[in-house]
Amino acid sequence: MTLPCLRNIRVGLKLWSRNLDLAQRAAELYREGWIGLIELYVVPQTFDDTIGVWRDLRVPFMLHCPHAAHGFNLAKAELLEPNTQKFREVQRFADALQVGVIVMHGGNRGDIEETIRQLKHLNDRRVCIENKPRLSLTGGTCIGHSPEEIAHIMGSANLMGFVLDFGHAICAANSAGVDAFGYIEKFMESKPSTFHIGDGDRTSEKDNHFNLGQGNFDIVRLVSFVPPHSTVTIETPTDTALGLADFVENVRYLRKALEQ
Repeated sequence: MTLPCLRNIRVGLKLWSRNLDLAQRAAELYREGWIGLIELYVVPQTFDDTIGVWRDLRVPFMLHCPHAAHGFNLAKAELLEPNTQKFREVQRFADALQVGVIVMHGGNRGDIEETIRQLKHLNDRRVCIENKPRLSLTGGTCIGHSPEEIAHIMGSANLMGFVLDFGHAICAANSAGVDAFGYIEKFMESKPSTFHIGDGDRTSEKDNHFNLGQGNFDIVRLVSFVPPHSTVTIETPTDTALGLADFVENVRYLRKALEQ
């Protein structure tokens, strides 16, 4: 089965590098036309045990660098060396899977200029910065929560691209007390070609990842910002016992939204 490609948009499936139990089903979804690529979050110290499985799938990939939950935080000067070591493993994944995009968070509870310094140190043209809510789930302030911060990071670190997370933008707009869609329009000035989408609480300052249709985001209006030839990764809860059947329902919902 080949599904029609609406606006030539590639749908991304977010998996972690240790999700080997979902690898073959993900490859089937690619062959069936449900997805266009896998966005693989690199869990530290998984390369040796997992790369053979992912490489053998023969599916396009983009990567997501570890974030603060796995001790990777660009905003902390004292973490430069462990950040560098974790990123070297991400580069091994990227080289093995022939990846052109590595999504990265700017860090939290630190300084934007330190984030820029470390991005320059890592010096990889495949890195794309992702916007974040202003407030992290643990209450710290995230780097890259505003359109101005994203533009400053991209220009100062000479980054190739920007990943616009709609849910994060809505949370950050709530923290700033401004209209979410106006905030997204400002983010669009940085010309994202990759997007993250999930559903959530449109009044919250903290990130939620609901299945599409389970929150109160205006999904149709959100996807209206997505230009043709972009990638949209669906970031929603996955019940591994369902074998990605819940993800397929999210793809159906997204495709209906793109049709409107």
